[in-house]
Amino acid sequence: MTIRVGEVGKKIYVITSYDMSSNTSLQIIAVPPSGETNQKTWTATLQTSTLSNITLEDGTAVTTVAANESMYYETSAATDLDEAGTWTLIGKFTNTSATPDDVFISDPVTLVVSDDNYSA
Repeated sequence: MTIRVGEVGKKIYVITSYDMSSNTSLQIIAVPPSGETNQKTWTATLQTSTLSNITLEDGTAVTTVAANESMYYETSAATDLDEAGTWTLIGKFTNTSATPDDVFISDPVTLVVSDDNYSA
């Protein structure tokens, strides 16, 4: 799947290695090609069902991802992905019911955003 600058309605997933079912806050930190000073923080949604036979943006084929081990953000504005190039995505899972708060940070993943502006 190709994601293009300005596209809306695309789900962007971050897969973790831990169960996030006790989350009180999920975020995806998106660092654009221009760098950290222009990063965005998106409120993410917990994936509640198993993902099967998916291909990640880096081309990795994944047979299954357990429910509650992935989060996603669905682009909702043309400014969400406003730069072409390689973005870095990091998931942040916070559980505020623990004392102190449990905060888990995912491994970074990359997402390539195209500026080819294909139109049918």
